[in-house]
Amino acid sequence: MEEIEILLIDDGSTDGSGAICDEYSKNSNKIKVFHQKNGGISFARNIGLKNAQGKYVMFVDSDDFVEKDFCRIPYLLAIKYNADLVVFCYRSVLNNHERLKNYNSTIENGIITKQQLIDNLHGVVCNSVWNKIYKKSLFENISFPNVKCREDVYTLCRLVVKANTIVFHNRVLYNYVKTVNSISSSPSLKWKFESIKAFHYQMIFLIKSGYNYTVSKHSLMRALGYLIYFGTNSDLSNKSIEMIKNYDFNSDSLDKKNRLLLFLVLNHIKMFDFLCVITNKRGNIKKYLL
Repeated sequence: MEEIEILLIDDGSTDGSGAICDEYSKNSNKIKVFHQKNGGISFARNIGLKNAQGKYVMFVDSDDFVEKDFCRIPYLLAIKYNADLVVFCYRSVLNNHERLKNYNSTIENGIITKQQLIDNLHGVVCNSVWNKIYKKSLFENISFPNVKCREDVYTLCRLVVKANTIVFHNRVLYNYVKTVNSISSSPSLKWKFESIKAFHYQMIFLIKSGYNYTVSKHSLMRALGYLIYFGTNSDLSNKSIEMIKNYDFNSDSLDKKNRLLLFLVLNHIKMFDFLCVITNKRGNIKKYLL
């Protein structure tokens, strides 16, 4: 593709990445480098959006890698359908590039509804921003929030609701690299709390916008774990309970123990608290990690 610009955001790197970026930019006028003090991924992405000159934008995280047609195919589809948003498939790989899983779908190629996209947010559509192309105008009055994690979750739902035409393409064009020591692979308690807040925000935002939303099993278990460990009398407890209420209990088979705990949360909350205390689950970190 001739009409392309590549923005490299050096977010206070200390491993020589900034110098590598500068070297690339010397070899091509299509590459622009922005150096800044470490401000986090949201700040870096917002810098990119502020300086992007094109009609469409895409995102690539520093550890990941893309397929040859990563830009070309989504761009051509966006032009063909005058789409605000094009979604494509991705795969998970280890940091040695060993393939783990392809996230494909039975969704037919072409224009899809917002509800179809929302129904697949926890699957092939993904809550990350990197397996998509966007009209830059979609980001008017929308930026990535200054949060420690799950900034994509807060942002993507707002973009989806704002979009007019959405297109899906069932081809793997992005490779998400799972690193053993990354934040998402070994999250701290604070990271888990922020994750609950993010998915609760997404749920409330989409429901208020008139769409159906089903909580993922992963979010369900994280919410249950929080209630087991911390109890049911905090703001985050209330958010966790709201998320549990919006889980589709007929969607898969939960084991009997978790079904009982979830039943108690929804119907006998005081009994739930009592059982967590007398069985030594309250305050037991191993029980929170479920």
